[in-house]
Amino acid sequence: MKRDKILEDLVTLTQSIEGWLSPTEGILLFNLAKSCEGKGYIVEIGSWKGRSTVWLGWGSKFGKNLKVFAIDPHIGSSEHIQRFGKIDTFNEFLQNIKAQKLDDIVVPLRCTSYEASTILKEPVELIFIDGAHEYDMVKQDFELWFPKLVEGGIMAFHDTDSYKRDGPRRVVEEFLYKSQFFKDVRFVDSITYGKKVVRNSRLDRIKNHYSLLLLRFRIVIAAKIHLPKTLRKIGKKLINFLQL
Repeated sequence: MKRDKILEDLVTLTQSIEGWLSPTEGILLFNLAKSCEGKGYIVEIGSWKGRSTVWLGWGSKFGKNLKVFAIDPHIGSSEHIQRFGKIDTFNEFLQNIKAQKLDDIVVPLRCTSYEASTILKEPVELIFIDGAHEYDMVKQDFELWFPKLVEGGIMAFHDTDSYKRDGPRRVVEEFLYKSQFFKDVRFVDSITYGKKVVRNSRLDRIKNHYSLLLLRFRIVIAAKIHLPKTLRKIGKKLINFLQL
C-alpha cells in the first residue's frame, strides 16, 4: 500500500478511536516512526485506546518494522478519572490494535512508566510521552527515559501548547528547548519533539530558542484572541512555516 493512501486511510480510521491526537499530529508520529533507523525500539507512554499507537505502528511498518512498546496501566490518569470515573481501557485498546493488524508489532505493557523503565533495558530510538500531565510526572517520564534514548533518537511530548495544563509545556521548555542535549526542537500542533545529541551547537541553541518563541506566541494568540476558525488555521500554518 502506498504511503499517501495509508495516510489518507489512517486519518479516517483513527478518528473512530477515542482520543485527542489530531490527524496532523498522527502524520508526524507516522513519519517519525517510519524514519527510525533500527538503533533502538519505539516507546509510547500513555496509549489510552490506541489512536497514537496505530499511527506509530503503521509508521514503523513502513520503516524498519521496529517493535512499538505501548506503556499504559489502562486505568486512566488523574485527569481521566476526574472526567470519566473508574475506567479500564485495556480490552478496547487491544481490540483497536488487532483491528488494525498491528498486534504483531505493538507490544502492550500494562504498567506505569516507572515500572516499564525497570523492565525495558533495550535502547530507544523514538519515544512519545503522553501520560500524566502534572509537571512532576512529566518530568519523571523525561528523567526515566532520556538515558535510554540513543544519540540521534527523537523524544516527543503531547499537549505542550497550553498554559492551563502546563506540565508538558514546562518540561519541554526546560529540558528540550533550553537544553544542550537536543537540537532541531520543533512543534506540530500540540506535540513538541527534538533530536538527542551529545552537545548541541550555538546555532542549534539559537534555533531552539527561536522555535520556543514561536510556540509561546502561538499559545498567547490562542488564549487571548478569539479568531474565526479559518483565521486560526491560517495562523497555525504561518507559525509552522516560520519554524526554521
